[in-house]
Amino acid sequence: MSEKIFSGPSEFADFFKENPDMLGPFPWASSLINHLNSLHVGCKCNLEARKSNVDKIYSDIVTQMIGSNAGLGSILKKQMGVEKVVFKLKEKVILEV
Repeated sequence: MSEKIFSGPSEFADFFKENPDMLGPFPWASSLINHLNSLHVGCKCNLEARKSNVDKIYSDIVTQMIGSNAGLGSILKKQMGVEKVVFKLKEKVILEV
């Protein structure tokens, strides 16, 4: 069985950067990309809070958007040519579609 594993928000955002046509069915991915791009902007004293926010956005997108809509999971699998997509956050699987 072929599968794609996203180990965290950076890999998921990179997928959308490499496939900008996928932003149509996944418009909220732009928010994840923007938050990742601004991660190292501003005071370093807030870096951990920004990282935590990025993780929360990624987790919410995966569990609430993709997890509750089988059609979105199917679109991802078709685009990548895989039978299964696994989303991880900090080494822990948060969703498999």
